[in-house]
Amino acid sequence: MIKQFRLCMFALISVMIFTACGAGAPTSTAPADIVDDTAKYNAYIELLNFVDGWFSGFVGVYFHTFDIEGELNTDVDFSRFFNFGEHDMMELHGRHSAAARYFARQEPDWGAVDAYMLRFADAVDNLLTLYFVEARNYYLEQEYLADNFEQGRLIHTRMMDYYDNMFLAFDDFILAFQPIIMLRQGADLPRFEEAGMMLHFYALRLVLTGMEVNSFFNILDAQGVAFLDTPLEKIEALHSLMVSDMVALQEIYTDAERQEAEGFSENGARFIPIFVSTAQEMTDFLTETVELLRGGTYTTVPLFRFQQRVSDLIGRYNIIVN
Repeated sequence: MIKQFRLCMFALISVMIFTACGAGAPTSTAPADIVDDTAKYNAYIELLNFVDGWFSGFVGVYFHTFDIEGELNTDVDFSRFFNFGEHDMMELHGRHSAAARYFARQEPDWGAVDAYMLRFADAVDNLLTLYFVEARNYYLEQEYLADNFEQGRLIHTRMMDYYDNMFLAFDDFILAFQPIIMLRQGADLPRFEEAGMMLHFYALRLVLTGMEVNSFFNILDAQGVAFLDTPLEKIEALHSLMVSDMVALQEIYTDAERQEAEGFSENGARFIPIFVSTAQEMTDFLTETVELLRGGTYTTVPLFRFQQRVSDLIGRYNIIVN
C-alpha cells in the first residue's frame, strides 16, 4: 500500500507536461547567465516523469519476474532479460538525472529543493548503475554459474534497498518542491478567468485542488499525523471549492461553441466528458473522506481512491489541453 501511494504521488507530476518545453541535456560549459528558472523547473520535471514512466515500469517488471517474497528467483532466463543489445543504457537514460543535477547547482537558488534534488538524482543513478551496469554484466557474463547466484542474491538485496532509498529521497524532494509546482501551475488561472475561458479555468483548478489535497495528506503522513487527527478546517475548505467548481463545470462542459471558442482541439473536446466523469468521481471520494473524518470513522479507502482519481484526472487533463 505504501509504495502504491508513493507511485501515485509520482504520477501527479505529469500534470506539468503541458507547460514543460523540455530542458534537454545541458553541457558542463553552458553559460550560467542563460540558465533560467523554466529550464531548471523542466529538468526537474523531466527526471520525475522518467522515473514515474518507463523506468518505474522496467523496475516493476524486474521485481515481478525475479522476486519471490524478497528472495531472488533463479528459475528464469537472466541472460535474455538483461540483453539490451548495443545500447548504452546509462548514456541513454542517465541524461535525465545528469540534467537535473546540473541545474540543481545553477541559479536560481531554490535552497532545500536543490539539495533534495541532488540526493534524489544520486538515488536514481545508484539504481540505474546497479541495474544497467553491474547486474547486466553479472548476468550476461554468466558469472552466476560459477558462484551459484551468490553475487546475484546480493545484487537483488541492494536492488530493493536502492529502490526504497529512491522513494525516500523523492518524499523529501516533493514536499519541498510542491509550492513551486503549485505556484507555476496556478499562474494560468487568472489569465483563463480574465479571458472568459472558464472550461480551462474550472478544469485546471479542479486538478490543482486535487493536487493540493494530496499534498496536504502527504505532508501529514510524513509528519506522522493519524488519519483521524486530520485538521478538518483545511480539508473542508478545499472540499467546498472542489464541489463548487465541479457544479460550475457540469453546467458548461457540453457547450460545443464554448469548446471551440476556448481552442479545444477536436480530440481534446472528445475527451472532455471523460475528464468531467473522472473529476466527479474524485470529488465524490473526497466527500466520503470528509464525511468519515467528521464522523470519526477510520478507513483510508476513499482517500486512496481519491488519490487514484487525481492521478487519472491529470492524465486526462493533459489529453484535453493538448
